[in-house]
Amino acid sequence: MTIRRISRALGVAASTAVAVLMLLMVTDVSARAELGVSVPGLIEVAGSLMVVAVFLGLAVGQRTSGHIRVKMLTDRLPTRLARPVRTGALTVSMTLPVRGHDRPPRRAITGSVTRSMASRATT
Repeated sequence: MTIRRISRALGVAASTAVAVLMLLMVTDVSARAELGVSVPGLIEVAGSLMVVAVFLGLAVGQRTSGHIRVKMLTDRLPTRLARPVRTGALTVSMTLPVRGHDRPPRRAITGSVTRSMASRATT
């Protein structure tokens, strides 16, 4: 079995994992909307499927010297418009980590703890 066939099979498995993940999420959202309850254990399964989809998709990305990204919008745009949209999206995705948006806002970490709050936390 060649590397091309193996990576293609892994790519199909990754795509299948994404499709199953989508169906499970639609099921969970529908159940919460209609019944008011979530399907037990579905979030854990969804997290596992996400890991499976990403790591199995790496084989195809490595073979094609590409990377995983969503191109649904830019594939439908005219070429003249698609390039600036891609450039803008890449610029935003590179600046968010630099600006520190992964940290909580300052107002959430400032404040004081009173003695009564501390004693309630220990009991």
